[in-house]
Amino acid sequence: MRIAVERAPARKARSLWPVQLAAAVLALIAIAVLTVPRFFPIATHPQAPSLKVTPTPATPFLVGSLWDMQVTRTGVAWLFGGQVVYRSADQGAHWADVSPRGMTGQPLAAFALGNNQAWLAVPSGQLGPLGSITFYGTLDAGTSWQKLGTTPIAGSGIHQMTFVDSTHGWLLISLGAATGSEAVSVWGTTDGGRSWSKRAQSPRPQTESAPGQLSSSCDKTGITFTTETAGWLTSGCAAGGPSIYRTLDGGHTWTFQPLQAPPGQTQENLGNSANAEPPVFLNQSFGLLPVVLALGSKNTPSLVVYATHDGGRTWIPSVPVTSGRLMAAVRPDYWVIEVSPSRIATTQDGRRYNFIPSDVDLSQTQQLTFANEQTGLALTVVSPSGGYELLRTTDGGAHWSAVSFGPEAAISAAGDSGLGAAGLFPNQPGRTQCVIHGGGPAPGIQVPGICATAASSDSTTGAWTVTFTESWDARQFHGQGDPSTGQLEHSWAYVVSGDGSVVLSGQSGNFPPQDVR
Repeated sequence: MRIAVERAPARKARSLWPVQLAAAVLALIAIAVLTVPRFFPIATHPQAPSLKVTPTPATPFLVGSLWDMQVTRTGVAWLFGGQVVYRSADQGAHWADVSPRGMTGQPLAAFALGNNQAWLAVPSGQLGPLGSITFYGTLDAGTSWQKLGTTPIAGSGIHQMTFVDSTHGWLLISLGAATGSEAVSVWGTTDGGRSWSKRAQSPRPQTESAPGQLSSSCDKTGITFTTETAGWLTSGCAAGGPSIYRTLDGGHTWTFQPLQAPPGQTQENLGNSANAEPPVFLNQSFGLLPVVLALGSKNTPSLVVYATHDGGRTWIPSVPVTSGRLMAAVRPDYWVIEVSPSRIATTQDGRRYNFIPSDVDLSQTQQLTFANEQTGLALTVVSPSGGYELLRTTDGGAHWSAVSFGPEAAISAAGDSGLGAAGLFPNQPGRTQCVIHGGGPAPGIQVPGICATAASSDSTTGAWTVTFTESWDARQFHGQGDPSTGQLEHSWAYVVSGDGSVVLSGQSGNFPPQDVR
């Protein structure tokens, strides 16, 4: 069943790669080593040093360039951002870090089904086109994650992943976009994500699609299914009205599904963009399809919600909401719409609306969901840094407060920037025994030690300072000029800004094993 959460128009999948490439270049520059002194490895058993770990305060900021919120029909909420996964069992009031440990790479798509099951899709290469995708899954609410399998899948990015049950799922893959067009492929699994096969592909370069084939025209926004056979693929078009396709055979063949013109639409309006998002189904027959388009003599952006009572065979437009952006479906007789910049509209049938003033600016909200008439969540971009903030309301949208999170996302971003820190240092503030891998003749030196992670946040900017400290017995290893006995240590400090960019702000201490060449 499609989750009742609505998002702002999606960024093209290809836009992920420049962000990751820039972060990687910064990290490589930051960890450059200028000198290489001698080293003296000696095989002894180190004593654990006494490292202090400062308690880490929570912050309302979610660092990172992309976050995705999903809320299941049972009210369990999930947040996915890079290698970090948060889960809430109380409608977003409290969150637990259920991130996978030791996973290589950054997931670019995720999906949650029910209370306990979720999937992650991790591309083989983070800095270029897709070659293959590795899938991970959890059946126990994130307590443990298993590697399900790897499938060769070519493309420029992952648009979306969705499942209808524990075995049947789909992937929407971007094959490359140009102005006003995007070729895609649709992949499916029948074994819970262990293996995938291509179901359909739009022509590339853009040509007139054959009957039953997806079109490459318009930028694709997402995909959803209600059963193992029935699904929809939606697009955002520069002109000419919204574009949606329907399949009844699990994604092998697709048929264009025209939509009735909304009230007040003129021929002039059709010259402006129209953006359709995947429909939200509350049961097998009733669903809502949100479309943002221009209406009226001034081509004012408006939200039109199309409703179906026959499982998506026909769609009836609602009364448009001027400046409406996002929709959340609570029940078939209660919908919620975000109206920029700071209002919430509610309706029972899409004909009459009740408007509620909000105490915050919601115009940068990317995803909106309501568990009931009173409790809702809004995932909002924080300007100017580009990080995210999760807002929560318990009075129907009149008042919102920021939900606080720990440093897990910042630590993950800093760890991925270099040093092999993602697997060496703890994912949370704390310390652990570790083996420090250094250079020298193959296979390189290995020094037993203690690895510690600390983090502190700036409540004004949302930036985190993440410090990785490793310590070891000097009898095991010491650089030229360092003591030959006692405990040695080296620290790296990273600043992780709200948009997820990472800069090495400094390093200090003794010569570390990693710098041996």
